[in-house]
Amino acid sequence: MAEQYELRKFLRDVTPVILQEYFGWTGWHPNVEWKQLTKGKIGPLFEAIRNAPEATRAQVNEDFQQINGLATEGGIRTIIDEGRFRRLDLGDELKDVSGLHNKALRVFLDHPATDDRPSILNVASRFNKADNLPDRSWRKRSGVPEVPHAKTPDDEIAKNLEAGRKRLADALASYYQVKDGRGYGCEVHHFERGARLYWFAYVRDYDTVMPEWGGSSVVPRKCKPVFEIIFMHSNAERLLDIYVKGDRKTVADLQTLWARAVLGTEDLGTPPERGVEYELNILKTKREFAFRPADGIRDVRLGGLRLSLIGDKRNRRITLEANTRKDPKVVYTLMDQVFKAPAQEGGNQTDKDPRLSLDVVNVTQAVINFVFAADTRGGKKTITARVTHPNSCSLKYEPKEEIARRYLRDWGIDVSQGAQPDPQGA
Repeated sequence: MAEQYELRKFLRDVTPVILQEYFGWTGWHPNVEWKQLTKGKIGPLFEAIRNAPEATRAQVNEDFQQINGLATEGGIRTIIDEGRFRRLDLGDELKDVSGLHNKALRVFLDHPATDDRPSILNVASRFNKADNLPDRSWRKRSGVPEVPHAKTPDDEIAKNLEAGRKRLADALASYYQVKDGRGYGCEVHHFERGARLYWFAYVRDYDTVMPEWGGSSVVPRKCKPVFEIIFMHSNAERLLDIYVKGDRKTVADLQTLWARAVLGTEDLGTPPERGVEYELNILKTKREFAFRPADGIRDVRLGGLRLSLIGDKRNRRITLEANTRKDPKVVYTLMDQVFKAPAQEGGNQTDKDPRLSLDVVNVTQAVINFVFAADTRGGKKTITARVTHPNSCSLKYEPKEEIARRYLRDWGIDVSQGAQPDPQGA
């Protein structure tokens, strides 16, 4: 997650030569000696911005906040993914640019918005936000029919998706007007990201009054805020994932509205009886994680386990966690110190052994770390999957996280109905 934006710190994180280029791009030229500025001494530039005309200062801070929000490993990876969708090799463009803030600002300058397409940072900011929303706020529906992907921007499928986008905006506006007395305006933006389709909906909320600085004093200002709903569809997983704040009925209603608008039918298909499900008890004895180096994985490590005592009315839990950098097997060592093997595994079952039997606990949460080989595209080196029984997983839909999801199926951890291991095997 990006650090809190602070102008002074942001200026320290960006190379002065790129800052000079940015201000040349804006048309406002601060009265500073650029050759005397260094990354550690940006006082004159900070003061120049602080004393700039209000409109200029506001625009500078708006731009810098967007750039700061993407100046993380995940943010740069999202930028590169959006470039790849546009057939741009941003990984190659940025390989000689040092620093996350410099990379994000470089793309801001080199790939602005055009008449028919928003800027790369604009789209990447939306995906980056979606990737960092808490998993508990997403509502999944599996077994959903496939949605065709357009091959060209003007083919028949693209036209149908555009028509569906407009229908979805109209449907959401009408729905919230009738349901809540809000929604008098809705805009939906549709994007493709790899094998997934996204619809970002911005629905007008209740009008409100916010205190705002009015030049010389605080004044009440009427505003028309919006709230956001995100729809994500994956053909590979036959999944519709919706980010929304609402109860189960609201989620079901939104699923129907999406199906009518995008699929042209109310039939979302029959969801699997079990839906998403994770079986973690195999980790009691599974101590090796087979993987293919061709996937870029260097190692897989069990970083932690949470075990619940079966039948315990006080719901007591045992948590085993450790730093695996020096000893990748340290969690198993802890497990052997606390537990003895199940009877069928030949464990010592005598009363003299003070350890608990693994037979009396269920594994209810596991932390699995996927260590990837370093790359030149700004990607995370370690992806952490926090999997909780019965149906929660922290993995999102980034390329490396998709690989991690596939291995959860291969290892028999993801036992969702319809989840199939890779035919190549791990």
